Amino acid sequence: MKLIVLLIILFVIAGLVEHFRHQRSLAKIPVRIHVNGTRGKSSVTRLIAAGLRAGGVRCPDSRIRTVIVFSVAGFGLHHW
Repeated sequence: MKLIVLLIILFVIAGLVEHFRHQRSLAKIPVRIHVNGTRGKSSVTRLIAAGLRAGGVRCPDSRIRTVIVFSVAGFGLHHW
């Protein structure tokens, strides 16, 4: 029983540490662009990335098809 309680406490602590690390990482990205929908997400993402690249902003590869997080300040995709 003590082992189970100890494991639960360790998992809660690990979860809190991960949560605060994630929040700190998100705070470093001032502007986010979320592309959502049923169709055309890849095309829209490529167009947005091309426009940002043309403007001199570092941005992710167009093969990424999940939620795209950009930083207009030039940081690029946070989860490389």
